[in-house]
Parts: sequence; C-alpha cells; structure tokens
Amino acid sequence: MFPPKSLKILLLARSSLCSTIRRRAHSHQINPAIHLSDQVRDASTRGQPIVALESTIISHGMPYPTNLEVALSLENIVRQGGCTPATMAIINGQVKAGLLPLELELLADPKTSVVKTSTRDLAHAVAGKRHGATTVASSMWIASQIGAKVFVTGGIGGVHRGVSDTMDVSNDLTELSRIKSVAVVCSGVKSILDIPKTLEHLETLGVPVATIKSKQFPAFYTRDSGIPSPLTLENELEAAKLIKANMDLRLPTGLVLAVPIPAEYAPDADHLQRIIDEAVQTAVALGISGRAVTPFILNRVAERSGGLSLKANVALVEQNARVGTRIARHLMELCTPSTYTTSITRPASPPRAASPIMIIGGTALDVTGRIDKASPFSPAMHTSNPGTATYTLGGVARNMAEACARCGSNPVLVSAVGADIFGTYCLDAIKALGMDTSHIIITSERPTAVYNAILDSKGDLLTAVADMRINELLDSFDILKVLADVQPSILAFDGNLAASAMERVLTAFSQYKTSNEKAALCFDPTSNEKGRRLLQAMKAAGHCHIDVLAPNLFELKAMWEEAIRLNLIDSSRTLNSANSLSEADLWGEDVEMLQILQLVEHLVVKNGPRGVRYFRQDGKGHVSSHRFEAQAEHDVVSTTGAGDTMLGVMLHALTVTEMDFCRSIRAGMKAASLSVASKKAVSPRIDRAYIQPFIKQKLETVP
Repeated sequence: MFPPKSLKILLLARSSLCSTIRRRAHSHQINPAIHLSDQVRDASTRGQPIVALESTIISHGMPYPTNLEVALSLENIVRQGGCTPATMAIINGQVKAGLLPLELELLADPKTSVVKTSTRDLAHAVAGKRHGATTVASSMWIASQIGAKVFVTGGIGGVHRGVSDTMDVSNDLTELSRIKSVAVVCSGVKSILDIPKTLEHLETLGVPVATIKSKQFPAFYTRDSGIPSPLTLENELEAAKLIKANMDLRLPTGLVLAVPIPAEYAPDADHLQRIIDEAVQTAVALGISGRAVTPFILNRVAERSGGLSLKANVALVEQNARVGTRIARHLMELCTPSTYTTSITRPASPPRAASPIMIIGGTALDVTGRIDKASPFSPAMHTSNPGTATYTLGGVARNMAEACARCGSNPVLVSAVGADIFGTYCLDAIKALGMDTSHIIITSERPTAVYNAILDSKGDLLTAVADMRINELLDSFDILKVLADVQPSILAFDGNLAASAMERVLTAFSQYKTSNEKAALCFDPTSNEKGRRLLQAMKAAGHCHIDVLAPNLFELKAMWEEAIRLNLIDSSRTLNSANSLSEADLWGEDVEMLQILQLVEHLVVKNGPRGVRYFRQDGKGHVSSHRFEAQAEHDVVSTTGAGDTMLGVMLHALTVTEMDFCRSIRAGMKAASLSVASKKAVSPRIDRAYIQPFIKQKLETVP
C-alpha cells in the first residue's frame, strides 16, 4: 500500500500526465516541408482559425479569368468572415499553404503548365520542381499537416459511373478515411459520379457524412440528389460541434459536410442531368480516363449549358466558403487554445497587441515625376520635361497607417489592392513594417491604385492623375464586424472611399459608438471633390458629426460650401471665439468657413509651408483656436505624403501616448517636415524613439 502522501503525489502525477496526453492529442506539429505564407503562419501562431482552399478549381475547374476572380473572391470571403484563407498548391516544387496574388495568377494562367496533384503525385511534383494544383485529397493532407480543421471545395470526388469495368474510385474517399478531423465543406459529390455508390463507399470507410440545413444529400449543381442525407445538421454551430466531437474521440477519419447550392442559382435539374449523361458517354466514346475525365466532363457541361453550370459552380463554392468560415469560427470558440492551436517548429512570433487605431481607405503606388531644376522651362506644357521619376508606397490611409506603425502603434488597415505586381509590392512592403494585412482585400476586379504626381523643380505638386477605382470595392466590406473585432478608440478614413462606402462607415460607427462612447471618428478629405462627398454621405446617413476633420485650406472651403448647399449647417450663426476672431485667422481667408465646426469638434487645417491652424468647439458655440507655424524646413524633396504623415503621427500621439491635441499636432508637424525631405511618402527616420521627446515635454503656451 502507498502511504497517503505518496498516493497523493502519484495521483497528481497521473492527472498531469493525462492532461498532457489530452493536449498532445489535439495539438499539431506543423510539417516543416510545408511553406506557410506570412498570414497563415501568423494565424497559426495566434491560434486563429484557418480555412484551407484547394487549387485544382483554379487550374482545371474554371476558365480564365473567372478562375482567378473566384480564387480571390474565396480568400476575401474567408477574410471577411474572420478567418485566414490558406490556398494550397505546389509552386516550383514547394508545397505551399497560403499563396501570394502572383502565385494565384500563375496557377490561373492557361499558359502555365500545372499538374493536377493528388497525394500520390505530391512527391513527384516536389522532386521535379513542378507547379501542381491540389485536389481534395492532397489539400486535405496539407491541411492536416498545418493543423487546419476546415477545408472548403466545390464537390468531392467519388465512385465513377461504370466502376465495375474501370475500378475508378477517387482517392478523395481514401484520404477522407485516414486523415483525422479535417472537415470537407462541399456541395456534395460531383454530379457526374455515381452518388449512391459513393455514399455507400463512404459508409464502408466509416466517414461521417452530414448535410447542413437539408434532409436530402445535394448533388453539386442540384440541391437534391434524390438520396436522403445520412446525417442532418441544423446550422454551422452543430457542424462545429460534430468536428470537435470527432477530435475529442480521436476518430481516425475526416468528415463530409454538404451544403446545398443556393436555390436561386440551381439550374434545371433534369435538363442538366441530360447534359451530364451525354458528356459522360462522350468521354467513354473518346477513351478519356483517369485524371482527365473530370475536367473534360465539366468543360463539356459548361459549353452545353450555355454557361449556366459555370455560374452555378461559382455560386456554390462561394456559398461553401461562407459556411466553412462560420464553422471554423464556431470551432475556434468551442475549443480551448490547447485543443485548437498548432505549434511551429521555430519560435513563434508574439501575439499582436490590440490596436487603438483603425484606418480605412486607399493603398496606392505613388509614381512621382519631378522636373529638373536645370530645365529652362518650368514646366514646358504639351511636351516632355527632363527630370526624375520614382515610385514609392502611397495612398492616404496607408501613409497614415505607416506613420502610426513607425511610431510603435499597431494600426489595423482596411484597404484593397489588385491581384497584380503593384499589389504584391504594396503587400510585401506593408508586411515588412510589421503591419497586419488580414483586412486588405486582394482582387482582380480592379488594378492596384496608382497616384501619378508631377512636381515642379521645388518639389511642389503641379498636377496628378489618380486611378483609385479599386477603393469602390471597399463598399462591400463588413465594417461593423471589423469594428467589433478590433475595438478601436479612433476610426480614421480617407476621401478615397465611394460615397456609399462613406455612408456605411458613418452608419457602422454610429452603431459602434453606442457601446463605445469615447470612440472618435477622423476624416482626411484627400481632395476638394472627395471632401464634398463626405457631406453628401453625412446627409444620407443622418450622421452629422465628425470628431476630427483634417482638410487643407482649399478642401475646407469646398466642404463649407457643400455643407451650406445641403443645409447641414446654419450659415447665419456667428462664432463665439475664445480668442478674438482676428486670432482665429485662416491666413486671411474668410473665417466664416469655421461654421463647419457645427459638424466637427476638432478642426485641423493644413496649409503647407504656412503652417497649421487648430480649432475646437465645445458644443455651445464657443471656439478656441491655436496657430502652429511650419517647422524649420529641410531641402524639399516632395510634399506628397507630408499631410498624411502628420495626421498618422497625430493619431498615434492622441491614442497610444494620450498626448493633448496641441502636442500631438506639434509631433505630427515635425514628422511631416521629415517626410518633406524624403523621397518616400513617410520618412523612414520616423520611429519609436522619435516620438519620445514629445511625450516628455510639457505643453507650452501657444501664442
């Protein structure tokens, strides 16, 4: 017999050992042969849900450019749902989880030689340094190697028709029977296959099959295959509970979670079935077999259906991505960190701190041409001018976010870039600053924004062309959800948004403010016309208050005139200034423009080398004003980005260091003077150490 003390120690040791075994049963050591993207690696280290996506649908499932558009759309759906997408593929012999936009383009390009790669083909693709598109089977395997629990696809493979002659059974079914706890969210079995035999085979293999929100098992293009579903789940939460139970029991299989195609996109079932039957017969007659069968039949069906099958395919896979993302989020909530997260073979990066700053708006590539000082004409119009051309990162919102990040903030940037070389350049540079890119949309619908500026020999702006069409896509972003997730103390946005997107920002912020009373809203107009756009959005949204407005003098005038036109302000009201109105000057301009303070609490007016004016109204009609002269100038290289730098540093100073407004403006102006002397929109000389003197100094009386 054990003495009481020894028995207690033994029981404690046993309890600890059991706890360790339980943790190890659910944690996963990431396979070092899998190359993770930065976003996937970051999500993995933080224990955030990852949704795996296949790539055969890109290379073999759809025509170009629909395939690229759908690939980007699926990733955006997953991101907007609060998860991290991990598209699987083999690029130059590297097995990758998470692809760059250029890699998605590579797979989508019909000129690229891409091999359809199941699990049996992985080693061959790696050894031969080939490009490979992953099937359901190989995608499941890669997902299991990085700890992803949810995998989204269109439809799974299965038992082919005429199996008694061909013995053609998809490897998808084999992998489902031996890859543990990876749930495949799909629209059932591809309708070109023998669905009853496929379900029978899955039952034999012990693979759970369930349909979400339907008692009938779907058949890819159609909502009802005519076969009852083995299991029915009422919603995504029940699906997540099923996955977790599978994990807890350590069952040796994956799961099939079927989602019927949205009813409005389901083609006529009988008509489509006749087309499929004919395509199958044609494939047999032509002797097409093996991995070539499915692409041939799908292409044939797309042609014969007049494109209806392609539209249905897009709709169902996007629906599956939404459902799969919700399942992944529920699963994360059900699981404790020890049962869901993965561990990486090298030290994990620390979790990101919560961000007090959220910024919505433009990311752009700035292409700047500056006319030479030696040019006899400054400038010569209707002809070329000798000078220099440079390109740097730009975009008002992105510049503000970089300025915040360089000071030590962790701003959340909500923006959009194109699936092109400029977009890749922008994303890589943003990541290099340590900024979170999970809320940046990547799309092939629009090119990355480009701002093409022409400067005179002094570095001042002469004219510019701005292609900012991509920012129209931010209208679809779920702003309220991101606000709820990020919980910022200040939300800033720029004028590059469409009027409808501005209206949605104002509406979402109003709802957010009901439970976050101290949260503030900041706006940078960007241009005269875009400043007017905000007033139009304010009227449409019924939201007539901005906490911080930071226009230049010309933008202020345009906004004041628009506010009067829209009857948003009372132009007959006079100002009661704490200082004399002569002190509340606007460089000799009409001080009646300060009537905009009926809509604004803090007004920061920028006027380049002539400095800044700051006005504040207390809600009772009393206005205080402060002058800030421009900082001692360095040699001017470019004024582009100076105002954005100033506002970004101000946001950091106000929120992170809790400076008062006057010191925040001083810090921002000093930073702007550094950016004026830099070729980059935001000077690299701005860093954490830069902001410290402003934190320590006492507020001086402003004359």
